[in-house]
Amino acid sequence: MPLVQEGDVLLFRGQRFWSLFIRQITQSPYSHAGLASWHNGDKSILEIIEFHLTTGGVSRNLEHVVEKSPGIIDVYRPSPRKYDLEYYPDTGVLIQCYDYDGKAVTSTMRRLTALPYSLFKIGLMARGKAFGLRLLNNVRAISDDTLQKSANHVCSTSIAYSMNANGYDLVKNKSDLKTEPGELAKSTLLNYLFTFK
Repeated sequence: MPLVQEGDVLLFRGQRFWSLFIRQITQSPYSHAGLASWHNGDKSILEIIEFHLTTGGVSRNLEHVVEKSPGIIDVYRPSPRKYDLEYYPDTGVLIQCYDYDGKAVTSTMRRLTALPYSLFKIGLMARGKAFGLRLLNNVRAISDDTLQKSANHVCSTSIAYSMNANGYDLVKNKSDLKTEPGELAKSTLLNYLFTFK
């Protein structure tokens, strides 16, 4: 556990029915996501801040989670620094540099705990994958990359929102509120480190 840093992204390959359903509709090996956080700075208790179907946003002891489900949690580390290029007609290209602040990201995520889990968002993700029904999707809403608050989340949307609120937009040209667990793994800002055994 000491290799894990504040704000590392934890992606789960769940095996239960609900997890397999999510993996199938998203066509991804991942069904769940959370953030690693040291409890109040105490390096002896590593937590996972996550969104669960029955409880919404919660914080749990990661060591206990790994003991119950070894071999299904992958650890991804955000790049320590990222650069954004923006074009302005008057001045040309502006380069902005952001340093990753894991504590700020987990603080944002903690503020989302106790919010309800959104089955509606899961339904929208499923609809977006269904043949024929995807024509009903609002493309503008899906690709709206501005930071948007929400009264409810699912695991991946809460992480995408928490990262974006702190300068790390993990999935460009996609709304944080529509981000799926597998899309987090594909982000160029996250690097796979290891799997908890």
